[in-house]
Amino acid sequence: MTGYDSPNLALVVARNTVAAGELLAAHGLPPATLRPPEGPTVPHLAVVVDDGSRQVVARLAGTHGWLVLLAPESSYRRAGTLLLLATRLPTTRRVLAVEELLVYQVLAATSDEEQEAVIQDVFGPVLGLPGSITTRLLCTLEALHWNEGSAKATARALGLHSKTVLNRLRRFEELTGLCLDRPPDRLRVDVALYLMRVRGRLARVEVADPAAAADAVYNRSNGAGGMRMGWAQPAAAG
Repeated sequence: MTGYDSPNLALVVARNTVAAGELLAAHGLPPATLRPPEGPTVPHLAVVVDDGSRQVVARLAGTHGWLVLLAPESSYRRAGTLLLLATRLPTTRRVLAVEELLVYQVLAATSDEEQEAVIQDVFGPVLGLPGSITTRLLCTLEALHWNEGSAKATARALGLHSKTVLNRLRRFEELTGLCLDRPPDRLRVDVALYLMRVRGRLARVEVADPAAAADAVYNRSNGAGGMRMGWAQPAAAG
C-alpha cells in the first residue's frame, strides 16, 4: 500500500453483524473500540488485523458473503463513510482497500451542481430517452467498465449476444458524439459513471467470471472473480 499507512483494521459488513462478531471473536478477532464514524454509513464491525489475520478475515468473507474494507486506524472515520459506496460496487472481490475508493472521495468533494453538470454533459442525451432505453444503455456501459472494456465479457455478464452489446455502444456514441476508443472520451464516460455510482443512480451489474480464491482475495493483485453483495439495495439507473 505505497504512500499509505499499513491497514490494521478490517471493517466487516455482514447481513447479521452479531453472528459475524461471534465468528470473528472465535478466531481471535474481537471488535475494536473506536469512535463511530460521522456521516452516512452501514452497520459494520471493525476488528484489528495483521498480515495473518487479514487472510483469516478474507477466508471468512468468502465463506459467509461479507464485504470487508481494509484501512489504517487513522483512516477509520473516512473508511466508515465509504462503506455505503463500497456496497454499491459490482467489484469482483470481497475485500477492498480504502485507497481504492479515494477517487470517489475526490469526486464527491465537488458540489452537487458540478457533479450534475458533468453527468448531464456526458449522459444528457441518454437520460432524455425513455426510461427502459436509458437503463439498458447505462447498464451496458457500467458492465463494460467492470469487465475490463471487453464486449464479450460484458455480453456474458448481461446474458446478451456480443453484437447486442456492440449495437448499444454504437447507439451511445451516436447519441453523445463520444468515441469509447478515444482515451479522453472514455475518461469522461468513466468519471460520469463514477458520479452516477456514488449518487446511487446506477443499477447493479455482474462480472463475467465468478471464480475467486477467498484466501487471496484481500490482495489487490488478485482481482479475478465475481460476487453479488446481495444486502445492497441498487437504485434504478436513469
